Amino acid sequence: MEIQNKKIRCLTQKEAEYRSNLIQQGSISYNLFIKICKGEQYEAHLKIKFFSHQTISDCQNPLFLDFCGKKIHQLTINNMLQNEIKWDGNQINIPNIKQGQNKIEIHYENNYDKDGFGFHSFKDTYNQQYIYTNFVVIYCRRVFPCFDQPDLKAVMKLKVIYPQDWVIISNEEGNQKRIFSEYLKEGKKPTYLFDNQKIQINPYEYYVQIFKKTKLLPSYLFAIMAGPYKEITCQNSYKKIPMKIYVRESLMKYLLKLSDFIFEITNKSMQIFEDLFQTEFVFSKYDQIFVPELTWGAMENASIVAISENSLFREDVDSTKKTRLGMTVSHELSHHWFGNYVTMKWWNDVWLNESFADFISHYALYLIQKNSPSEHLLGDIWTVFNTRKAWGYKCDQQVTTHPISSDNLNNTDMAETVFDGITYAKGAAVIKQLFFLVSEKAFSEAMKSYFQKFAYKNSTLDDFINCLEESFLKNNFNQSFSLKKWKVEWICKAGLNSVQGLIDLQNQNLIVEQKCTLEMHPTLRNHKIKAAFFNSQCQVIYVVDAFIQNQPHTIIKCEFLKDYGQQVKAVLLNYQDEAFVKIIFDENSLQFFKENLSLIQCELTRTLIWQAFHNMVRDGILSSEEYLYLFIKHINNEQAESLIINQLEILEEAIFQFTPHKYREYLSDQVFDFISKTMLYNTTVEKQNLKLSVKNSLISFALSEQKLFQIIDWYKGKIWQNEELGLRLQWKIVQTLIENSKISPEIKEEIFNTQKEKDKSDQFAIFQQYYISINCNSEEKYKLWLYYLDKNNNQSNRIIEASMKGFRIGLQDPKKYAQLWAENLYSVWEERNKEFFKIFFQNLQPYSENFDENLNIFYNLKNQHQDNETFQKFLLEAIDNNQRKQKAFQLFINKTNIKI
Repeated sequence: MEIQNKKIRCLTQKEAEYRSNLIQQGSISYNLFIKICKGEQYEAHLKIKFFSHQTISDCQNPLFLDFCGKKIHQLTINNMLQNEIKWDGNQINIPNIKQGQNKIEIHYENNYDKDGFGFHSFKDTYNQQYIYTNFVVIYCRRVFPCFDQPDLKAVMKLKVIYPQDWVIISNEEGNQKRIFSEYLKEGKKPTYLFDNQKIQINPYEYYVQIFKKTKLLPSYLFAIMAGPYKEITCQNSYKKIPMKIYVRESLMKYLLKLSDFIFEITNKSMQIFEDLFQTEFVFSKYDQIFVPELTWGAMENASIVAISENSLFREDVDSTKKTRLGMTVSHELSHHWFGNYVTMKWWNDVWLNESFADFISHYALYLIQKNSPSEHLLGDIWTVFNTRKAWGYKCDQQVTTHPISSDNLNNTDMAETVFDGITYAKGAAVIKQLFFLVSEKAFSEAMKSYFQKFAYKNSTLDDFINCLEESFLKNNFNQSFSLKKWKVEWICKAGLNSVQGLIDLQNQNLIVEQKCTLEMHPTLRNHKIKAAFFNSQCQVIYVVDAFIQNQPHTIIKCEFLKDYGQQVKAVLLNYQDEAFVKIIFDENSLQFFKENLSLIQCELTRTLIWQAFHNMVRDGILSSEEYLYLFIKHINNEQAESLIINQLEILEEAIFQFTPHKYREYLSDQVFDFISKTMLYNTTVEKQNLKLSVKNSLISFALSEQKLFQIIDWYKGKIWQNEELGLRLQWKIVQTLIENSKISPEIKEEIFNTQKEKDKSDQFAIFQQYYISINCNSEEKYKLWLYYLDKNNNQSNRIIEASMKGFRIGLQDPKKYAQLWAENLYSVWEERNKEFFKIFFQNLQPYSENFDENLNIFYNLKNQHQDNETFQKFLLEAIDNNQRKQKAFQLFINKTNIKI
């Protein structure tokens, strides 16, 4: 039975509950014998065993396996060959299940994938093929039939036939490997893997590898990686746990520069986690592999973590990027407790994985930095954590926000939409708040109990809360604190609160006004924060520990104001960043911080103030022009590199996202001149790390013809000869030039061809698609459009995305394509995979500055498809983004004196 190009249908929570109630937990085993070949196809034979609590006849609600493959050759159920296979391309119905032990055998074939999920295949510019699996949320079913839900854990016995010039990596170590021809001589010929004439192999050119049985794992954590990968082995691993890092052969030279750092963070984090959780690392090895075209930044496959090659730096990078890599390494390791060892029962509690991993990885790097400083330069960890929180603040102010633990994730389509700033950054901030509130000791004991109770099992929010409560009682924690109320306020309800402090000198009070940023989420919360009072010398003269009540106004008695009130020039709420709350300045504090920000001593305090200014830009209260002048006024006095790097990124967003197009060149010229004349040359030898970020930003702000020719001269080595350009910055210059109409086609072609000779890696393939797309005429653009809509298009999503990014540059008839986008959007949703839909939506949506036209298109689509909540979420976020831009643009026009 063969099915082609079937889109994955979501799994509902009710379907998952039905199977979970029917199948005995821990009874499932997958015995997978897979033939992995070079090219486009693979073939496999799978044996599944499980214990059913009851008999299910054919006429009843049948049990089903999840499978999205190409062809099923044979299906056997309890030793009975099935003449009729009931398979719709998503689910295989399994009739006549008996109470007790059941056995299913399936022989099937499939094609490799190109969208970063399932069994993804990538061929580099050296014609080397690399394949890897990526299963979260429901993509294990693409590679083998399974019960693809987190609470039906299973063990897997894996046997792989693969080319001799490849390596094969999985969740466990291989314990037997031999040439396949020798295996066949022993009479072990698996005839079912040789009946298919399309996928023939020479047994003398292939190995067969048998792997040890895995521990109990949910389906999304199984993994198989294959290809001519190269490896580096850790020589001094923690507790001698086997550790390796794998990479494509062509990228090994870059890994050699980073491997010591990665192993250091891995080993130190592992010790920290074992101590903090009072629970040992339970897996037999710990490998990490850099893979191409990974959809996520990384994926915590048990014992074989996949990391995007985007994190494998081709040149020196600033400390912020290095710190983020360290966070990624520590984050994925922590999942081997939160997620891999104890797993959420359903996707509504995925925060139990991600929120913890996000916080704990920052905490681990904080301890590493504090107790055993790395020779590798890291940024200030809590400053980095604060910038991460900005993602949470952004998501929590959109109408699509959701509780950290959401009860309405009734299918996996909805589940895939919550891997966002709420689940990661807000959840991490809330866990940090709880961690420091209850003490490390009480938290550690709660985690010990949690892992003991749910080892290799599944848990829920209530399970976690119960373990915390037991620890609180044991440690005589503050009885006035209600963990259940905290859970309801912070975990189960959506929305962000804002707080503004007003000083009442007459009565010696600080009045804190609390509001909700969204009317649709009216929950006011209790907040434990600090309020800092500043004098005219920008010194903190008093700090108040404040408990903000869940009501509109909280009055905090500040008796020190009686004697020192006249000295107070400003107040900062959430001093030391202990709460997840949006800061609003009163008018006096706003003006004071605008004038004196760079004089404040504490880096984290300055970061909080900058973040408040950033929020004002996004809210249409502070224009991007005003933000630029604040940047120029204060940044030269800033000593903290991570803060400067973050502000350069935010300034780029302010100018390119929240400024009308016709003013961007003027503002960018000012930034370019400021960076090139001040920051580039004033950066000392000791701060070469910062200069890397400064050079990156300099290229971003080259918009005018004069600045563009300056970076051309830089590229050619005619100016700034001491400021070396690595490959990434070289490609960034090329990208900047080819997308700008001020540069002639001849110069673009010259620069592009020069760079092509410097770097023939797959980076070239990406920029080539971008370049071709930009240079298309109207007729060629339309052919590209049809190419995007072609369901049989077999290009990787990464290549298609590069083409889409270039498509709208220089587009002569944007209204035509805005309408075509609207007409085709829902069919793309219905017929294509989700990752393709995302890039189609994000890169081709209407983008004109006639926001009313854009909004009209989005609202019409929203009204036409009110029954599809997941589809609507994309539209609602687009509406929110356009409304924010519209407000910011209008503010800019009303305030600016720039004449264009």
